[in-house]
Amino acid sequence: MQRRLAWRNERVFYSDHCQKCQRPIVSQFSPEEKLIVYCETCYWADGWAGQDYAQDFDFSKTFGEQFNQLNRAVPHMAMIHTKSTNAEYTHLAANNNNSYLLIESSDNENCNYSYWLQNSRDCFDSSFSIKSELLYWSDNLEDCYKVFYSRSSQQCSNSYFLLNCHNVKNSFGCVNLSNQKYCIFNEPKTKVEYEQFIHILQLDTWEGVGRARQLVAEFTLKQPHKYSEIYEAERSTGNYQHHTKDCQWIFHGYEAEAAHYGEHVWRGARDVMDVNTVGIKAELVYDAINTALNVYQMRFTNQCWHHCNNVDYSMYCGSLQNGFGCVAIKKGQNLIFNKPIGEMEFKNLAQRIQTHMVETKEWGMFLDPKYSLFGYNETIASEQFPLSQAEVQLRGWRWRKNLPGTFGPLTKPTPNIASCHNCAKQYRFISQELAFYKANAIPLPQLCPDCRHRSRMKERNPNYLWQRQCMCTQIDHQHSGRCATNFETTYSPDRKEIVYCEECYKKEVY
Repeated sequence: MQRRLAWRNERVFYSDHCQKCQRPIVSQFSPEEKLIVYCETCYWADGWAGQDYAQDFDFSKTFGEQFNQLNRAVPHMAMIHTKSTNAEYTHLAANNNNSYLLIESSDNENCNYSYWLQNSRDCFDSSFSIKSELLYWSDNLEDCYKVFYSRSSQQCSNSYFLLNCHNVKNSFGCVNLSNQKYCIFNEPKTKVEYEQFIHILQLDTWEGVGRARQLVAEFTLKQPHKYSEIYEAERSTGNYQHHTKDCQWIFHGYEAEAAHYGEHVWRGARDVMDVNTVGIKAELVYDAINTALNVYQMRFTNQCWHHCNNVDYSMYCGSLQNGFGCVAIKKGQNLIFNKPIGEMEFKNLAQRIQTHMVETKEWGMFLDPKYSLFGYNETIASEQFPLSQAEVQLRGWRWRKNLPGTFGPLTKPTPNIASCHNCAKQYRFISQELAFYKANAIPLPQLCPDCRHRSRMKERNPNYLWQRQCMCTQIDHQHSGRCATNFETTYSPDRKEIVYCEECYKKEVY
């Protein structure tokens, strides 16, 4: 996974210009790389094709060095934000309007500083949530309205600090609660009592939010936690799953079958292994990232979409049938290093290159990060597998010096600038952000967008499983002493949460 993620920049952006139409653009690629970078419109326009940059394969050289040469020769898309309006700083996204620093998200409006949102509006600093409105600092919510500092809840509204709640309204600090309103730490209150409590907390100050977090943390540790957030799944392990079947070690997956070792596996993914972000009818995909939309038999690919079939070691391709070592192909078949050849010649040459890669010890693993177009510290790998500059360079990988702010370098002074309390990097407040904080009595963030994002991601359980035994000792749960059920869970043995198996959790909560 680390090798794959080292090819993916989600959050570090640069000011640049399209080398075709010359208009100013935001780009995921540092100008230091001296790449050909196009805006999205020019990238998809007629007038050029990846086949124009075709190379012959040289068996006296390694695959990696030749792929690197091709990858640095072809045009690249500055950012991916298809069918979006006023959303230049969104990436790996589609159908978003009036949004800023919104990553891996689609069909949203007025959503900012967020990750993996779907069909939502007016959300800030939130992640993995769908069909919701007015969220702040929340994760894994569905059909929620005006919910702040909450996780893993559905159909809730006007509430703070919820965890695993359903249809809860006007409540604070509740855990495992359903169909209630005006509750504080799961206890029913009158409307007046609830409003007085919220007023006393002073949640419009960071001191008040800090006190609230501490109270909620203490209460939460006393409540049972289900071993995993897996629902309506058959024979599946991992976390954050629903409607899956035979999925093992999958973290964040839905409507998937026979998937193994991956994250973000969704909507029709089937028979995939060692993957990140695959779905919408993706089948027989191995060691790939961001490979989706009716793809079949894909190995070692990155950002290959839209009806690709039988493709190996390729990147940034669409509608490619039979491809090996290709980059920036918009449509084609029987291509090796972007060069069109006959079908039989393709099969023979692909086999020869595979044999060559076995000899050079390159076959069977994702491309070496030393060839990535990004410094390790620009990529999502640095978030999940943090390394120092010395550690990165010891592995022969690349490091980017002098990273910009997430919004790119400042072009003029602005009063809406703050210094991050964690990393000391400067960041700015956008106008819609300030309006949101004022309207909802939220204190101004003291961390930059990157540090806020990392802080929220750390609130999610890690993508790892430990063998544990259910901690339930309730005498009315039809077991004597401690429940003997064993399971795989993302709660490590040294954590303080009370972790139950599914049956004991249901008996306790429902």
